[in-house]
Amino acid sequence: MSFVTIETARMILRDHYVEDLDSHHLLLSDAEVMYYLEDIHTKTLKESQENLINSITAIEKENRDFFFFRMIHKELNQHIGEIGFHVVNQNSKGKHVHLGYFSHKLFWGNGFISEAIKAIVEFAFVNDVYLITSGCLDEHQASKRVLEKNGFVTSLLGEKEEWHQGYKKSRVNYELYKDCYDKEKLKL
Repeated sequence: MSFVTIETARMILRDHYVEDLDSHHLLLSDAEVMYYLEDIHTKTLKESQENLINSITAIEKENRDFFFFRMIHKELNQHIGEIGFHVVNQNSKGKHVHLGYFSHKLFWGNGFISEAIKAIVEFAFVNDVYLITSGCLDEHQASKRVLEKNGFVTSLLGEKEEWHQGYKKSRVNYELYKDCYDKEKLKL
């Protein structure tokens, strides 16, 4: 697979360039934006550069299993955030992938993540994906809402606990099967 670009009504979702580093670092190093994503929150430009290089290197892989895209506002040509998935498993049904996303505070609550999820789901389902999973801490109401609006349902795994900010917290897991996806019924 080559360089990917996906267009939505208000955004361009695309693979990364090395030139994205400064704005990539601005996002990944923002403590408030990355509050729920401690594992990828960066503190130095070097850490952000390593994250970016991993995304760029994945583009070249023969059996690409990591698809993380830069979200760009069409009119403003401004970096909105990041969205994508990685392959968890592959079997005779196709690929099971895990979805993640985050954006700059300026764009919170304006439907950009929901619009991007819809585009990524459609991209995944035409590229041999049969199951998309995601999840968030139970306290993260905005993330739960955006997943549910896009047709995700609580998975059979349900809730589990994970450490966050030094405390054990409940995590909710979501799933969306290709067979169950009906974009006409979404609450967007």
